[in-house]
Amino acid sequence: MEFVQDKETKEPYPPSQALSRTLHATGLKPAHAISLLPGNGGIDGANGDHIILAPPYNTTREEIDLIVERTVRVIQEVLG
Repeated sequence: MEFVQDKETKEPYPPSQALSRTLHATGLKPAHAISLLPGNGGIDGANGDHIILAPPYNTTREEIDLIVERTVRVIQEVLG
């Protein structure tokens, strides 16, 4: 899941903001209890933030719903 400041121009967040690492750290809080694998530099080796969700193949629909719910809560907490 890639994150940009502007959907039209696809302008990335500045690397100094460390968005993907912030999302990951926020997800690890007990209130969320989810690991969002952070990544950056996807645009040019320095710019761009993304997270990876990697549930196992045998995940149930209920578990997927829980993953989505927790991920949304984390994104809302970090980005408002």
